[in-house]
Amino acid sequence: MSTAMMRPRVSRRTPIQDEQQVRLIDAREAANRLGLSVWTVYAWARTGRIASVQLGTRRLFAVEDLDRLIADSRVRGSARTPKA
Repeated sequence: MSTAMMRPRVSRRTPIQDEQQVRLIDAREAANRLGLSVWTVYAWARTGRIASVQLGTRRLFAVEDLDRLIADSRVRGSARTPKA
């Protein structure tokens, strides 16, 4: 067997443990998490309001980025003074 045909050995018993592993979700899950429509999530991703990753035809969103968006919105919202 030539070396070009050989596959690297990968243990299925040991999960990959990486401190930088990022949990990605699809637009439907992101929309549910944010309380928005899927179309709004896609529009915000297109304009850069939400960070996303394009893998082939799929657009995925990091849960950490969505949580940060929610936290940033909460901070800005609580800084407003109520109208009399």
